[in-house]
Amino acid sequence: MASGLRPSDRSLLYEGTADDPRLGNLIQPGTAGRKGIALVGFADDRAIVNGRGRPGAAQGPAEIRRFLSRLTPGDRGDLDGVEIRDLGDAAPSGSIEDTQALVEKAALEALRAGACVVLLGGGHDGAFASHSALLRAVPGRIGAVNVDAHLDVRPLHEGKITSGTPSTRSRTSRP
Repeated sequence: MASGLRPSDRSLLYEGTADDPRLGNLIQPGTAGRKGIALVGFADDRAIVNGRGRPGAAQGPAEIRRFLSRLTPGDRGDLDGVEIRDLGDAAPSGSIEDTQALVEKAALEALRAGACVVLLGGGHDGAFASHSALLRAVPGRIGAVNVDAHLDVRPLHEGKITSGTPSTRSRTSRP
């Protein structure tokens, strides 16, 4: 596991059989490698609550893993040679900024190792951490894909980070 992240619950992963393989067979714990995919969980929903939303998104990484592991890897060898490493979860620890820092550190290490980072949320504010890592790891222009249930971009609420603040904070945070 990346330092500071807690291991994910391996019992969530569905494993198929030799004649019906699933992604759960491919997802392994450990550190990210070249030509690989690094899964990083952001199991925190405090920023959602700060924005007057309902808690519950902290269970998102576990539920996403459960769903992903049931998918098939294809029958043409499309994922042959691609390592899928589960780096674990950043759970609420200290402030929201502290938890985001754990994610950013893990994502930066994975990116520098040559992996593609997939952040599993949690609150949308986790995008700040993964995007900050990408900005630090890659010189020049970058592209990031953020998939969320809805467009919730807004300013801080009463000076607090909310699930709608990752993009506005990311724009001004490039080192």
